[in-house]
Amino acid sequence: MTRRQQATENTLGYVTGTRRVTVYLADEQGIDVGGCKYAIVCDEHGDLWGANTRADAEDLMRHPDEWCLPCETAKYGDRSRQATA
Repeated sequence: MTRRQQATENTLGYVTGTRRVTVYLADEQGIDVGGCKYAIVCDEHGDLWGANTRADAEDLMRHPDEWCLPCETAKYGDRSRQATA
């Protein structure tokens, strides 16, 4: 287990995580995600998203490019420029 994993797993509300994304119980972390039970946080960029079920949270965790704008831009480029071109 890495030092980051040890520190994260001892964090209040920690549920699961990958190298770049962590899932927390939103209330235990004091994170407002519109009433959702789980907060999915991009550790690299700080963007977050909410999910009501652990299964949804874990699915979103595996695809940060679907909800984290900097991850999306890194993967697909700036879509706003492409759409107006």
